Amino acid sequence: MKKITLLFLLFSTFLFGQINILTTDFTVGGASFSLVFTDNEVVGTLTSIDIDATLAASTADTYANDLMIFITATSDINSSGILQAGGFSNFGAAEKIEWTTGGSAVIGTQVLESQNLATPLDFSANPTYNIWLGNGYVNANPPTNSGTWNDIDIALNGVSQAPLSTDIETENTYSIYPNPAKNFVSISNTDTSLEITSLGIIDINGRAIKTVVFGNTSNNSQVNISDLSSGIYTFVISSNKGISVKKFVKQ
Repeated sequence: MKKITLLFLLFSTFLFGQINILTTDFTVGGASFSLVFTDNEVVGTLTSIDIDATLAASTADTYANDLMIFITATSDINSSGILQAGGFSNFGAAEKIEWTTGGSAVIGTQVLESQNLATPLDFSANPTYNIWLGNGYVNANPPTNSGTWNDIDIALNGVSQAPLSTDIETENTYSIYPNPAKNFVSISNTDTSLEITSLGIIDINGRAIKTVVFGNTSNNSQVNISDLSSGIYTFVISSNKGISVKKFVKQ
């Protein structure tokens, strides 16, 4: 139950938007989960989940749609399950969403869809809710199955990372290109020991539009901005060395 490394956004004016979980080469055994967000790290109300991921390896009939988001009442993985999104096995959550695509163990199978929650989840009113990412198929006791997923992009709609402060900024120098940009922005840093873990996008009014969480950290990242309206935005770049703020223009 290793936590995916995260750092958190820094702006005091906050409007709930979207969290994107991005990672590749995510390998996990049956009924195993990585902690993405723990107590007091998410605010807003989760209303829907979008998923796009491709199965890259499988043992013991792990399907593409066994990739699972699991929300628990507390940081104890065995606490009451609030939501299970994906996964063949039943983990006893109050609500279970089944991915209707990706029902195959064939390598290259994609799970791609959007699902609304029957009961939206208010993280602001329930700050101990925890979010996990893992493999929702159990083939035996103990499980012997596993799966690897590439190109994971999971959007949690209606929630954002909780704000912490407004006045911390590191001296890390990032290159952002192209700037202005239409569809994608690349962020790089020559410091090979630096690892970008998450990125917040703030509009000109100080509202948090989107948070991108990188499961596989590096000193280079690419962000899709095609869904943003034209205008001036700020990147809040979180890394293992602190926080940096950069402005960019969306054409």
